[in-house]
Formats: sequence, C-alpha cells, structure tokens
Amino acid sequence: MDIHSKTEFELNKRLAELMGLEVAEIDDTKCIGMTTAYHKLKPHTVWVSDGKSAWYQFCATRSWEDIGPTITELQIALIPVAHDGRVGTECSELWFSHVFFDGGDEFRSDDVERPEHAATIAAIVALSGTDNF
Repeated sequence: MDIHSKTEFELNKRLAELMGLEVAEIDDTKCIGMTTAYHKLKPHTVWVSDGKSAWYQFCATRSWEDIGPTITELQIALIPVAHDGRVGTECSELWFSHVFFDGGDEFRSDDVERPEHAATIAAIVALSGTDNF
C-alpha cells in the first residue's frame, strides 16, 4: 500500500522500527503505556525503547524532537508549497519533502499539512528504499 495512504500511527510505528527501536503493542493488561485508552487519547503516538532506556512516546509526524535528528542525518529537504508560485510567498499551509537516497534515487512526498509529517514520509522511504509497506 502506498505510503501516503498510511495513518500517522502507522508511519510513526514504521519509522521507529526502521530506526531500530522496539515498538510496544497495544496492551490493556498494563495500567500505563500503550493501552487502548492511551491510543484513543493520542492516536498518532507509539511507545518505543532502544532496549537500554525506559519506554518513551514517539511521534515523528508531529514532533520536531523526534524527527529533527533524522532530518539532519538523511538531509531531508522540507519545502512549503507557495500559494501563488512566486519566491517569497511561501506562507502555504502545505509542505512536501524531498530526499536523495540509495545511490542517487530521489523521492518527493505528496503535499501534507505539517513539515514533520512530510519529513517522516521521506525518512521512511530513504531508510526502507520504498514507498510501499
């Protein structure tokens, strides 16, 4: 299925996996963490761990703290969609991302409402080598 049809939860989960993080499944036997109630409250967020540290919330599609280092590492370009196409009018409410990967291949995301969301899509493609998962 095309990456642009995935939910933010699915995107965050896939990116975390590609980053080598362990992702918690929804588990109602616990009173905290990734429970059904928590998922309803924060439907975009996943709980992750690097295996050495405590579990923490991860939401690259909405958090600069979570996606920022990956943007830098992969050199993802975040570009606003200009309203009228002229330079200097980039006050758009839409963004797309662009990244080169895998020996010169490149990827451009669809237009989305948040730059963090666009960057997450580009990061998944760059790390996995495909826009399908």
